[in-house]
Amino acid sequence: MSTVNATIRLMARPRVFLSSTYYGLEHVRDQLGTFIEQFGFETVRFELGQVPYDHQRPLDESCYDEVGKCDIFILVIGSRYGSAASDQGEGLSREAFESVTKREYKRAASTDIPIFIFVEKPVMEAYRTFEANKHSLEIEYPQVDDAQLLRFLAEIKAEPRNNPIQPFEHFDDIGHWLREQWAGLFQSMLSSRRQDKTLADMASQLTQLQVVTSTLKAYTEKLAEHQLEPEDVTALRDEEALITYRRVFRALDEHASIAVLSRDTQSPRFAVTSAIIAFDDNADVARHLGLGEAHKATDGGVYGSEPDTISADEFGVFCDIAREFFGSLVQPFGVNVDTLRRSPEFQATLVASRQQRRKGGDE
Repeated sequence: MSTVNATIRLMARPRVFLSSTYYGLEHVRDQLGTFIEQFGFETVRFELGQVPYDHQRPLDESCYDEVGKCDIFILVIGSRYGSAASDQGEGLSREAFESVTKREYKRAASTDIPIFIFVEKPVMEAYRTFEANKHSLEIEYPQVDDAQLLRFLAEIKAEPRNNPIQPFEHFDDIGHWLREQWAGLFQSMLSSRRQDKTLADMASQLTQLQVVTSTLKAYTEKLAEHQLEPEDVTALRDEEALITYRRVFRALDEHASIAVLSRDTQSPRFAVTSAIIAFDDNADVARHLGLGEAHKATDGGVYGSEPDTISADEFGVFCDIAREFFGSLVQPFGVNVDTLRRSPEFQATLVASRQQRRKGGDE
């Protein structure tokens, strides 16, 4: 049992840096620390001594270094701007100095790790007033101890990405939002791994087909040495083309992207494969599979109707992956796609696939 526990302790865990002013947000930091640990992640909080301190340097610089070693950065903004960074010279005006919290955020942004930002609702209300009166020097903001905090928020909002700001009133607001975001992040990582595997499968199958191509070419040249009659050479080429087409169709039909499209559209694999070969436009592929036109939903375009809907974006991605693989298959064989589409065998396949497409589709 002790060996198992030791293995668990040695297992790598995501490190989450928790940045905020301490006073006024103590309870939020404690609750966040517990919440993060429940996910199996490691929290980095300076008040618990979790930032290694270099006695030859100011403490805040050690914090910035530690941010660069973390995987996730959480910024909680309350009513306080925070103390000045250690390199801010004496005599610097209050309007010009940068706080330790702001420096920690800038370090996280420079390393491009995922950032999650939570702002107390009263501070967000003050920010909306600040935005409407940013050129006025007479406005006071009782919700914050320093207008620099609102300027800091303005800088965050001006970033082009990786700057999600979520207002909160209670810790439950933070916990719920983080739980949803981390679930989405995990799903995105799994999807990325699936696509990486798809590309690896594509490369492997292409290598195998190139070997087949070389073999068929050598075989044809060997037969030509025996001075075949013209009609025999034509028949040989036709037979080789037919074999090539069947190999291409079979390889595409076995590709991972076809499996995903078949599952998500509830269509036979050969129907999806035929549609990918037959049409250059994803909308035509969808219509062939009986999906009709994509319609708008709150989270983007979808095919089908509730609860049986398919994301138009995901559908398009896998269509493009399959079509790219198809192109890589026919290229080494020198197959003309239009000629392939006109061939009697493919036309018969296309008709059969239309008859067995997704149930309930438009004619």
